[in-house]
Amino acid sequence: TVIGQNIKRLRENAGLTQGEVAEEMARKGFPWRKETVFQSESEKRSVSVAEILGLCLVFGSPMDAMLLPKGTELSKTSRQHQVQISESLVLNGKEMLHLIQAGAVKPPTKKDRELRRLFSETNAIQTRLSRSEVKAMEFERERQELQRGLEDRLRQISEIEGSNKDKGE
Repeated sequence: TVIGQNIKRLRENAGLTQGEVAEEMARKGFPWRKETVFQSESEKRSVSVAEILGLCLVFGSPMDAMLLPKGTELSKTSRQHQVQISESLVLNGKEMLHLIQAGAVKPPTKKDRELRRLFSETNAIQTRLSRSEVKAMEFERERQELQRGLEDRLRQISEIEGSNKDKGE
């Protein structure tokens, strides 16, 4: 299938070994081993929707890179739709049915739906964390500027008080 070929292509483009992909998938909660990657690439096993989503996260690739033949261009409308799919990590019923009928993926299980929900929540947490880190860095810069301003004012006060003592005032 196209998916098996794309797994291999995206893995190689990412500079990852089959073992490294298996480790990354295991970190995401999938019981993958090197053999699982080999079987998926050589089309000896089908890949679930949740696994496709996990692989997209591992490779940092959009879903169309996993689902469409290499070199297939999406129209602007299709690209916008693909972005919406990637952001929500949800396929609509028509797309899912097409993939299932083509034998590209297995029907989603309860585990797949739960993993999809967890991926979505993880993505939201990562986004919030990134925003928080940016805010923390901005806050630290502002704190340092205020600290320097305070130290400068205290130094100026000390200099003025010192010059007043020297003059006997």
